[in-house]
Amino acid sequence: MSTVARPVREIIGDFLEKGPYAVVGASNDRAKYGNKVLRAYKSKGWKVYPVNPREKEVEGLTAYPDLASVPGAVECAVIAVPANLAIEAMEACVAKGVKGVVMFTAGFAEIGEEGRAMQQRITPPPVTERVVVEAAEAGARFVWMQPGAESPEAIRIARERGLEVIGDGSCFLVETRFRG
Repeated sequence: MSTVARPVREIIGDFLEKGPYAVVGASNDRAKYGNKVLRAYKSKGWKVYPVNPREKEVEGLTAYPDLASVPGAVECAVIAVPANLAIEAMEACVAKGVKGVVMFTAGFAEIGEEGRAMQQRITPPPVTERVVVEAAEAGARFVWMQPGAESPEAIRIARERGLEVIGDGSCFLVETRFRG
C-alpha cells in the first residue's frame, strides 16, 4: 500500500459525504461532544443513529444500546466514549463493517505540555495504533485521529494498511460548521 497521502481537505470531504452515520456515546447532555456531533449531523439533514445503552432517545432520535442494534449499514462512526471503552467501541465498528471512524478524546492539550500528557493517558498513541490495525483489518477506508490520539507511528501504520488519515488537528465540529 502507498504511504503517500492525499490532501487532508480532500479526505475530510470524502469522509463527510458518506453515510449513514452513528455516534457511539451520544447523550442528551448538550455540553458533551457526542451530543454536539449528533446535532451537527442532524443540522445537515444527514441520517445519523445515536448509540448509548443508557438512553432510549437522544435529541428526538431513537437511541440504540449498541452498534449491532442499529438497523442497516453504518458507513462512518464517531466514537465519543472514555478511553477504557474505546477499544470495545472500535471492535463494534469492525463487527458492523463501518468504513470510517472518528475517535474522539476529551481534550486537554489546549493547556500545554502537561495537558497533552494527560490527554495521551486517556487515549495514548499505542491504543490508537492498535485501533488503526483493527480498522484496517475490518476494511475501513478512513481514520480521523483527534489531537493527542495521533502519533507518527499510528499514521504510518494506517497509511501502510491503505487507510486515509485525518490526523492534522482538524476538528469534526469545525469541519461541519456546527454552531450549536
